[in-house]
Amino acid sequence: MTPFMDPSSPSENSGPRGFGDAVSETLIGFARYCHARLNLLQFEAKEAGTDLGIRLVCFLVAGLFCVVCYLATLVGVIAWISISQDWSWYLVTLAAAALHLLVAVILVAVGKRRFGRPPFRDSIAELKRDQEWLEEMRRHP
Repeated sequence: MTPFMDPSSPSENSGPRGFGDAVSETLIGFARYCHARLNLLQFEAKEAGTDLGIRLVCFLVAGLFCVVCYLATLVGVIAWISISQDWSWYLVTLAAAALHLLVAVILVAVGKRRFGRPPFRDSIAELKRDQEWLEEMRRHP
């Protein structure tokens, strides 16, 4: 029974049903099925969004803790080298900064060189060949 039909309606109590009634009931059942699936999808999307937000916050806080740990380790190593070698702490700090700058320049150079090569080169070449083939097929059917 559909929610739009009265239980005492003649179509429910009558004898054999027609093709139109069967199609109508099938379409109503399909609409109910789609509505239920969309409700489930909406619920799962909200849940996934909350889960994704929690994960993002956890990763950001973990990254912040890693940065703090790195900086504390760097300060400790600078102090240790400065005391053990009897060097000025500011010279050791400048040397550490220069080392970090050198590593950054190397990483930027490697990254820049990698940007010269487009990703998915084989796939792009295959798509271009397909496009040329389709254009040839359009010209000479």
